[in-house]
Amino acid sequence: MNANSVQQAVEQIIENSDLFIVQVAVSASGRIVVELDKDHGITIDECVEISRRLHEALSPEIDDYQLEVSSPGLTAPLRVYRQYLKHIGDEVEVVTTSGVRYKGTLQQVETGQITLKTLRKVKAEGQKKASLEVQEPVIPFSDIKSTKLIVNF
Repeated sequence: MNANSVQQAVEQIIENSDLFIVQVAVSASGRIVVELDKDHGITIDECVEISRRLHEALSPEIDDYQLEVSSPGLTAPLRVYRQYLKHIGDEVEVVTTSGVRYKGTLQQVETGQITLKTLRKVKAEGQKKASLEVQEPVIPFSDIKSTKLIVNF
């Protein structure tokens, strides 16, 4: 059993739904983790149903495994393009491969890049106080190390 065969089974199960796969992982010890999401959030009942159907699909192929089907969770980094689309308008923190951190609102998601709206303190020459300046950095996906939601309660 490998991640590709599990992913294919999951794709067949969710093909006529609005669910999408975030991640499939299979460990050498037989632990299978499937993370799913949808544009308006996945419910526990949906996870249970997918888990049941996936268990039925996998049982003939393997005997001993541990299956976990869940949503990625609020603190998990964004992993797939559709998650970025889902979170347009939300506050995020992006860390680039060069180590630069951006905190701001996810404004736009296009093929190959995202656009944020950030506020940055800028001190103009001759001024005593810094003022806030709106910036809209465009970050290519290839430069993104991680993107996480900023959750405010």
